[in-house]
Amino acid sequence: MLRKVSKKKARSLYQQRKMYASLERTGFCSGCGRSDAILTNSHLLSQGQYKQYQNEAWNLVEHCRQCNSDWQNHLKRPLFLDYARNMEIIKLHDERAYFELIGKESLKKQKYLGVA
Repeated sequence: MLRKVSKKKARSLYQQRKMYASLERTGFCSGCGRSDAILTNSHLLSQGQYKQYQNEAWNLVEHCRQCNSDWQNHLKRPLFLDYARNMEIIKLHDERAYFELIGKESLKKQKYLGVA
């Protein structure tokens, strides 16, 4: 049995599917370079925290499942092949979010190294 969704949610899902269909597919993960893994649409800025960007094409990159998961880890993120490009895209569209991410990465790194 299908679950009913509100008109607002249905419209959002329609816009999301339409946007996903329009994305250019490269066939490899832009985070690690793998082409032998299942690829997903990874949000640069999380859907939960930045709902206003969830259906924006600039907010999506093609990542394998592992990179999609690791993108949320502030210590692993700088190791991605597409890190600099992704951060520039974020900075271009939302400077506040960019500086929040940079701050979180710095704080996590300090805690990891035992400095903070």
